[in-house]
Amino acid sequence: MIASLTHIPVYGVPLSGSDLHGVDSLYSMVMMPGGVPVATFGIGKSGLKNAILMACEHLAWDDETIRNQIVQDRSKMAEKVFVNSPAWTNQS
Repeated sequence: MIASLTHIPVYGVPLSGSDLHGVDSLYSMVMMPGGVPVATFGIGKSGLKNAILMACEHLAWDDETIRNQIVQDRSKMAEKVFVNSPAWTNQS
């Protein structure tokens, strides 16, 4: 509903607080009528994390400090996945 009242970008993060575990919230965000855009993310904590990262990426267009921090954070995430992968941990 907020998206229909503003002209700035709206990020929607469905929360899983209802009996439907956020699916009702998800539907209300993705079914907005044409002309009322809402960038909708996954349900719950991972969706919230992705919404925050997306907002940071948009801010990084005009801010080199934020852009560099995003690059560093992505590198750390990739390294963590690589080190914890089964192929890496089974090597002698």
